[in-house]
Amino acid sequence: MKFFNFGKENKKTDQEEKALKPKENTSKPEPKKEVHPETVKGVSSGKFAKVTKTQVIKEGEVKASSKEEVVPPPLFGEVKKNDSFWGTGKEFGTKPYKPTKYEKLTILLIENTLQVQAQSANLAKIVNGIVTTGLVCMIHYGSFVRKSELVGASKIKTMELLHADDMGEKACLYDALLELEQVVSQKFMSVQENEKEKICINQIEVIGIGTCKNDGSNVAKDIGTGCFSKVLVKPNVVTKYFCLTDENVVHAAEVGFHSIGYITRNYQS
Repeated sequence: MKFFNFGKENKKTDQEEKALKPKENTSKPEPKKEVHPETVKGVSSGKFAKVTKTQVIKEGEVKASSKEEVVPPPLFGEVKKNDSFWGTGKEFGTKPYKPTKYEKLTILLIENTLQVQAQSANLAKIVNGIVTTGLVCMIHYGSFVRKSELVGASKIKTMELLHADDMGEKACLYDALLELEQVVSQKFMSVQENEKEKICINQIEVIGIGTCKNDGSNVAKDIGTGCFSKVLVKPNVVTKYFCLTDENVVHAAEVGFHSIGYITRNYQS
C-alpha cells in the first residue's frame, strides 16, 4: 500500500535541474575583421587590386577577372613644362605657324654676245641700279640658254653677268623666251617655305638687255613670241628691254616688251 504525503512539496534536486537545462555556449564569438572596400591584399600574389565599393570580397581573395586600372592618354598629348603659353603646335598635331612674306622677283634676260660684252660697264650699272631688293633670277642666252637659281638681291654683285665660255654672235632669243615663260608660270604667286617664314612671289619684273635679235634658236618665232605673250598678260608682271643702240628698238617692239629703252644712240645722218 502506497502512502501520499500531500503536505510535502515535490521538489527536484539542483543536480536534476541543471541536467534538464540546455547547455549554454560559453565560447566567445570571433570578432569580424574589417576589409577595406578599396584595396584587398591577395594571399598568393601579394599585389593590390582596385575594386569598386559595390563588390563583396572575402578576406584574402582577389577575383581573377579584376584588372589594373587603365588610364587613357591625354586628349591632345602631353604639354612640356618648358613650352610657352601658346605651345609649339605639336600638342594639336599641327605645324607651327609661319608668317607669309611677299617678295618681288626680278628676271634678268641677258644676251650673252660679243656686242653686249663691249658694253659690260653699262650692263653692270643697269643691273646694280635695278636689282636692289627681293629675289633675282638670271637667264643668259647665246648659242644656248642658261638659267640660274633664285637668290637674294644682295648676291647679284657676286654673280657673273656674262659667260665667256659661250661668247660669240649667236643669240637664241626665242629659246630664252620659252624658258622665261616657264619661270614666270612656276614662280608667280608660288610659296617657298624656310625655317622661319613662307615667301610668296607676288610681283615679277623682266629686264632684257641686248640687241633683241634672234640667231640660232631651236623653236620658231611664233612659238617664242607666243610664250612671251603669256607673260605679258599676267597681272603684276612688267617687262622692260634695254637695247644697246636705238637701232635695236624695233626688234624689242616686235617681241612685245612693255617698256623699251636704249643705252647709246647712233648719230648718223
